[in-house]
Amino acid sequence: MIRMSRFSSSPSRPSPRFFGVLLAGLTAAFAVPSRAADQDSILQRPTVLERVEERFEKNPDLKEQRESRPEALDKLAWMEGKWDMTLTYFQTSKTPQRVEKGARETKWELDRRWMVSRETVPGKLAVEYLGYDPWRKNWVRQYVTSWGRGGMQIMFGQEGWRENTLPFTGTVYFWGEPAEISLRLVKMSDDAFMEIYEEKLPGGVLRPIIELSFKRQKPAAAPAAPAAKKK
Repeated sequence: MIRMSRFSSSPSRPSPRFFGVLLAGLTAAFAVPSRAADQDSILQRPTVLERVEERFEKNPDLKEQRESRPEALDKLAWMEGKWDMTLTYFQTSKTPQRVEKGARETKWELDRRWMVSRETVPGKLAVEYLGYDPWRKNWVRQYVTSWGRGGMQIMFGQEGWRENTLPFTGTVYFWGEPAEISLRLVKMSDDAFMEIYEEKLPGGVLRPIIELSFKRQKPAAAPAAPAAKKK
């Protein structure tokens, strides 16, 4: 019986792994120029600023809209002034209901494009920005505080005013805990309004969690005229 030697002079066949490595190398070599070409193509695409300018060139009315103040903001004019504020945290299974008193001053800022309210509660400060986005046709509310939630909470009012109510929705973080919130700004009169926070629970159930009520501060009484001196 003839046995084949381990050191046969016949050439050995390359293993499948060899062909796999070779194919991967060739693919990578030819892919580099293609990837570079794709990158050059991407860099040739217009940026957001170029796309906006192109829209303005095609429609001059849009450019005029950018430079004009949205008429919808006029619906907030009654909010200007100084307000007494009552802040109510509703009772939960963990905490009793509590009430805090404070004040709010509201006025137009940023070229009268934002209604800005500054709130003061003992040990707490907050700023609310209320405006209108004419491009997306919705109201925008941003809220910044000096306490727990800290960061800016953005909410959108896509439905607009419904009689005397302006609703907002959005995700608000309470000390890092997210909640889907429905906020209703309810105008009761030119001298009183409310902001009601409700959490959207499973099943679409809304549960009130915070309520702010505002009453316009009465102007300070004019000082009494000095009594006339007797002659």
